[in-house]
Amino acid sequence: MEYKVSDLPDTLRPYILPQTDGCWRWVGKVDRNGYGRSKSGWAHREVYEALVGPIPPGLHLDHLCRVPLCQNPAHLEAVTPGENFIRSMHPSAVAHRRGTCKRGHPIAEFRQVKDGTRYCAACRRELQRRHYAAQDWPTMIARKHGKGTYTRRTPEQVVAIRAMLEIGISQAEVARVFGCSPSTISEIARGLAHAAPIPVYDPKVVEE
Repeated sequence: MEYKVSDLPDTLRPYILPQTDGCWRWVGKVDRNGYGRSKSGWAHREVYEALVGPIPPGLHLDHLCRVPLCQNPAHLEAVTPGENFIRSMHPSAVAHRRGTCKRGHPIAEFRQVKDGTRYCAACRRELQRRHYAAQDWPTMIARKHGKGTYTRRTPEQVVAIRAMLEIGISQAEVARVFGCSPSTISEIARGLAHAAPIPVYDPKVVEE
């Protein structure tokens, strides 16, 4: 069916500029995603409802021409949100059409949860491996058992931190000086994690 710009209401007609490729370019306000906005909502939805009819509840309008500013109803199709996403150029949608996840793992690795959403099991395994590899396991084990641990702070830094705290400097200020979080300074003050071992003076060792 052929649609005409002249059939649109006065609130929409002045903002539409027909193009040689058949698209009706919106020349009014545009949002950050590149879609036209009228005073009362999405421009392409209003144009579609004005020339075609009501959009079924829960459906989105897919731009078949892949031009977000196009308002031509002949270039719009009412589809489900899921179908609209799959047709989009989002990396996950492109990968779905290719039969892989966005990182290239085959669709056989996909798993579905109770709410119907899917995820890539291979991607999740890689994320878990990176997460566990980045953990400071000595510190975590020491915290679990209520013990101190050897960590990144040198003995000299620990002594300086405790000295600053003793003269009344706040933990937040000390943290800014040493480039760490206040919680790290708090743990050092309490002798927990992040408190590196401090050498103990032994006269016998010095005499030898």
